[in-house]
Amino acid sequence: MGIDWYRIKFREDADRVVLRELIEREAMAFQSFNGWHTPFADDRLRDQLNTQLHAAAWGHASDGLQELLVFPSPEEREMDDPSPADPAPMLARRMRLAVVGQNKIFPPLWRLRAYRTFLPEEVRPQLVQWQEWLKAISWGGHEAYVRELWAMHNAGNIREHWSWLRDAALTAEQSDAELSRGDGRPELIGQILRLSEPRIPRFRADPAIPRGWEHSQIEEQMANLIDLARTLVDLTRAWNRGLRSSKRVPFHAAHYQLDFDAFVADADDPWLDEFFGWAEACAAQGFGLMLDP
Repeated sequence: MGIDWYRIKFREDADRVVLRELIEREAMAFQSFNGWHTPFADDRLRDQLNTQLHAAAWGHASDGLQELLVFPSPEEREMDDPSPADPAPMLARRMRLAVVGQNKIFPPLWRLRAYRTFLPEEVRPQLVQWQEWLKAISWGGHEAYVRELWAMHNAGNIREHWSWLRDAALTAEQSDAELSRGDGRPELIGQILRLSEPRIPRFRADPAIPRGWEHSQIEEQMANLIDLARTLVDLTRAWNRGLRSSKRVPFHAAHYQLDFDAFVADADDPWLDEFFGWAEACAAQGFGLMLDP
């Protein structure tokens, strides 16, 4: 199951101070334990700790917001067909939050902050921020920072790919059957295990954060990572040859976006257009957007 925004209406008599406080508490708690994920194993304990620290607070705030809704009721949220009480039955009730929250073209801090509930009057200003960012990128703006995002996206995939392939080689190294194969497998194992761990480039969570390094460092590190990605793809292709699918390392060239222009082109995404159209319609009809895990 994914995380959605659900269009909602709060009671007109709801205390706005209480409402805003609950929204902020819900956002802070949820973003602290479930708003950001990486493929790195060393983050798993932190995820468990954050869940223990913040999940209950999120639940309390979310329950408080539910009590202030006039639409939808708990029963209406479970209905497949439009409710008779729905003031906009032809408008989709929900949209996947991943359209922003997992979109690599947005700054990480913006993506994390998307995991929240928005009051009706907050929807359009937030849409403007996202739309202006995408428009500037399409015109070549923010290039230095977008290159950091490009590096971050590829570096994460490369690090995960390297870990998978290395684990497979380490396992095979313990097998006499693998080491005695006459098809070059022992040499391939050695090649894989000699690869150094990828160095993750430095990048900022938000473009407003001052950069403490030269831009040329990112370019140099990305050039090295691109070479490593191509090496990993070639080694993985050789490793998977002749193996049944369950034994293969599940990475290939399509996991990467090594061309910067292709990365930037993702700012022009039909899913984003669909989301903006839906959210604009929600705002026009007085709906807020509720975080709905």
